[in-house]
This record gives sequence, structure tokens and C-alpha cells, in this order.
Amino acid sequence: KMMYASITLVIVQFCLKLLPALLVLLKTALRQVDLLVCLSVLFVAEMALFLFPPVSGQPLYILVTVVLVPKLGFETPVKFWIGIAVSLAFCLVVKLSAVAVEQKLIGKPFSNSVTVKNFIGVHTPFIKALRYILSQPGLSRAKVAVLTGGPDWPTSVLTGILDLPLLAMLYGSLPVIFLIAPCCVSG
Repeated sequence: KMMYASITLVIVQFCLKLLPALLVLLKTALRQVDLLVCLSVLFVAEMALFLFPPVSGQPLYILVTVVLVPKLGFETPVKFWIGIAVSLAFCLVVKLSAVAVEQKLIGKPFSNSVTVKNFIGVHTPFIKALRYILSQPGLSRAKVAVLTGGPDWPTSVLTGILDLPLLAMLYGSLPVIFLIAPCCVSG
């Protein structure tokens, strides 16, 4: 069992070290393609990366901006800000899609899986605190803070395990736009 855990750790660390190079390669490949193809490839790639638990959203948001702004043009300030706005909207759609997929296709179906529960650490004080906050009725400031600032994968999967309503979780995740915006502007 320890050997499998060690192998998994090595693979995860290798993938995380390789991620920046893969993102640069993707950016270069998308430079030559049509805008619609570019958006489609970016959506699929970003969804796949969001479903990989150790990957954080910030580098993915920056990648979208670095790819889309030049594609939409940045010769004038108006074109630049249109590119930023399109990148911001695209990133928000990808983030909310990832939340929905992680909640309904991972958390809900595997809600009885001991392996998934151990992987997200439902036994740890941190996840127990998240579970307590997320289980409260309504959308409190604490719940919105967890949905927007909590770790992406564990939080979304936990909402599925707890069988929380998807639309409420998506609505509570909307303020993530304030975390995405600086990434898009800095990209």
C-alpha cells in the first residue's frame, strides 16, 4: 500500500513540474488555429486540468488570457479590454463547469467510496470544518468564502458527497470572478 502511495506521489510531483512546459506548448500550438477551435481546445484542456486535484486555477486563468488576448487583438486599449473581458468570462464558465462536474460526476457517485473520502481527507479537521460550513442552510459569507477560496477539487467533491444543491453551489461560487480577474489582467 505504501509503495502505491509513493508511486502516486512521484507521478503527481512529476506532472506538476511538467505543467508549465505543457501550458507553454499548448499556448504555442493554439497560436495558429481558428478562434472557435482555440476556445474548444482550451475548454477541454482546462477541464481536464481542473479535474486533476493538485492543479490550481490561477495558472489556467493566466493561460487563457495569454492565448485569447493576442488572438482577439491588443492594438488598441478597447481591443485589449475586450480580450480581457472575453478571457474573464471564459474562465468563469470553465470554473463553474468544473465545479458542476466535480460535484455531480465525482462527489455524488462516489459519496460512499472510502477511497475518495480518504483522498479528500474527510477525517481531517480542515475538511470537517468545510463540511460544517457547507452543510449550513442558505448562503452565508462563510459558505461563499469556502466555495470561492477553498481548494478547488476537494471543496467541489465534498459538495457532491454532501449532496448539496448544484445551483446554490454555482451561485455561491460566482464571487470567484474576483479571484479570476487579477489573473486575467496580469496574464
